[in-house]
Amino acid sequence: QTLKECSFYNDSAKETYAPKDIKKFLIDRDNNLWVFHAGGADCISFSPAFFTHWENGAEEETRALMADAMGRYWVTDRTNAVRLLDHDMRPAGYMGRQGRIAKTYSAFSGMPMYCIKESPDHGVWIGTKGEGAYLLEPRDNSRMEYAVKHFRHDARDSHSLRSDSVYDIAFISGKVFMASYGNGLSVGMKTKDGWRFDRIK
Repeated sequence: QTLKECSFYNDSAKETYAPKDIKKFLIDRDNNLWVFHAGGADCISFSPAFFTHWENGAEEETRALMADAMGRYWVTDRTNAVRLLDHDMRPAGYMGRQGRIAKTYSAFSGMPMYCIKESPDHGVWIGTKGEGAYLLEPRDNSRMEYAVKHFRHDARDSHSLRSDSVYDIAFISGKVFMASYGNGLSVGMKTKDGWRFDRIK
């Protein structure tokens, strides 16, 4: 066998191996093409199904996705609902504003939700564009019902949420870090009096 030319796309930029650059090539049992050249080796796959497409039901853009510790999927979309799916991607209901899962559609927030994360203690944090952040704390180990807390920026409270637009959330050493639009990075810590948020300067 000879390989006269190999053209492929790498991040939309077309690249071509010149015949003189190819030292050796082979096709493995999974039909991947391995090309060995002076700069190293490349594996080129021709598989048509790297991903399985799932329709989100509302036929709206998906804005945030999370898999929780129970194997359920939490999905937010343009309808401002929080959909739950079981581990087989079957509909499990909608999270309501009161922290209960219902079979019928209901919007969870009045504003778009761009991030959703589960904390180490299984609380679910949801960041919104313009409506602050929500914390859903499980009422028991079944995690079928949650107590909902809503955090907003309050100009009169120096330890309130620093911004009402939260685009990402992370958990480090018992603290919650929130990335905002236009107001930097904030850190939250749970105290005996509730949650306290401070801006990281």
